[in-house]
Amino acid sequence: SGLFMLIAASASYIVSVEIKFHTMTYLSMLLFIFSLLLFIAGWPITKKLLAPLLFLFFMFPIPSTYYLVLTHSLKLFVTDLSVLIIRLFEIPIYKEGNLIYMPELQLEVDEACSGLRSLYSYMMLSCIFCLVLGWLYPTPCPDSFCSSPCNRDKCLQGFVHRNPFKLIWC
Repeated sequence: SGLFMLIAASASYIVSVEIKFHTMTYLSMLLFIFSLLLFIAGWPITKKLLAPLLFLFFMFPIPSTYYLVLTHSLKLFVTDLSVLIIRLFEIPIYKEGNLIYMPELQLEVDEACSGLRSLYSYMMLSCIFCLVLGWLYPTPCPDSFCSSPCNRDKCLQGFVHRNPFKLIWC
């Protein structure tokens, strides 16, 4: 089955490069690495290396369609959060979309301040942390790469909750 997957991944890669469908190119590369590992090493070793292999998803950029949608909603969230914090200091402020108007000052929450890239980085750090914890403190379940689902969720939540505080200073 590894050889068949290897051929399918190669064909998928060639087609996606020709039609310039970058997301499919990235997924084809990952499928190629997986199928090559499966073909050479077999399922038992591939199964042990599945978590680090899936971690390679982070090396690919977010597809532009999703990036634009997520960035827009996060920009509005950051704008609302910034206005809320500024109002705590009793500074007169008015918000319109991602524009913030203050006396003698107009601010725009830019795409870079949406925090999507840092959120993506925090998710990656969270997964690294879970992988390392899983290797240092293995659980009785050999399929698990993190100490427990509860700890994995706490780890991810910790990194995600730090993101808005970073954005305030953007």
